[in-house]
Amino acid sequence: MKSLKSIIVLLFCILATPTYLSSQPYSDTVTVKLDLFIPSNGVIFLNDLDLTNLDAAPILFGITITNYFSVPIEIIMRIGVIRDGHTLIEGTTYSFSVLPGVTYLNNRDLENKYPLSQSHIDLGELENIVYSTGKLPLGEYIFFVEVEYQDKNIAAYDEKTLSITDSPTVLDLLSPGQPAETGNVMEIYTTAPFFLWHSNASKFRITICEKLPTNTSPADVMYNEPWMQDNFDNLTFFPYPSSEVRPLLPGKTYYWQIVAITESSDGPIELESEIWGFKISNLSDGIFAMEHQQILAYLTLFFGGKGLADLFEPGGELHGFTFTGAMYNNGAPMTMEDLNVIIEKIINKHITIDNYYVE
Repeated sequence: MKSLKSIIVLLFCILATPTYLSSQPYSDTVTVKLDLFIPSNGVIFLNDLDLTNLDAAPILFGITITNYFSVPIEIIMRIGVIRDGHTLIEGTTYSFSVLPGVTYLNNRDLENKYPLSQSHIDLGELENIVYSTGKLPLGEYIFFVEVEYQDKNIAAYDEKTLSITDSPTVLDLLSPGQPAETGNVMEIYTTAPFFLWHSNASKFRITICEKLPTNTSPADVMYNEPWMQDNFDNLTFFPYPSSEVRPLLPGKTYYWQIVAITESSDGPIELESEIWGFKISNLSDGIFAMEHQQILAYLTLFFGGKGLADLFEPGGELHGFTFTGAMYNNGAPMTMEDLNVIIEKIINKHITIDNYYVE
């Protein structure tokens, strides 16, 4: 993840585009106009605000400066970001010259052109949130640009308010396992887990990697050669296949992550989920029948790893259970295909579970 300082500096830059004036009423001499261009998914990522790689960044803001004088003028620009009355970011450029007429810049023009002579960064309570999520948290942000003459008289000012409400891009992992950052790995009782997440996006990429003894962090694990990786549309669940990819192995630990892919005016934008982890339990002989594995995967989906463990441990209602292949729905025999249809209806909330019991 990019450094916190990068985000701040770029936010400066977001307002630091050139604006140039002289020393008379700004309406008669110089004006400055700030425009923000928010991605269609409503999310501003740290990488988008990285001043070391602005050539590849999406266009997030533009500044229009109009010099009504007939000669170039020297100005200094002060820029900043405010949230809840607290200045998060503030910076001042070196003096620079603006030609007569209109000058327009966007954030891609800022690299190496209009450096800051001084800056102040104080994210306060937002620091941990920004580091953990990789993006600006919910709230209202005031971006401002102030143009001064070299005698410190203010020549022009503009501000825009950015309101980040509930992001239209939601991505939360649900099953199997638990967040890998906790340091704990949940055991699951099947080699065919049912991967489930919640999102309002429609395009996804799933990546599953085996944790190796040399790995030092969840992010490090995800750099391993994928055990399995696939792209698909319009699904928020994924049953682990048994024939198309390598099977998951008992006793092994795996980490997984979903990437939601959304479209913007600057091309596809990828939103990474948390990294989750799980360990395949060393199950007893004969437990790897495909039907048995699938039943366990479904039970994990509804009860979670801990709930499933409670069912199968000594004293649990399913202790010693082995699937026999016989299934019934209201007394009528049913197949695994019939069960799959029911499970999909439950996941899509066409069927709800009010209660359960074990006979």
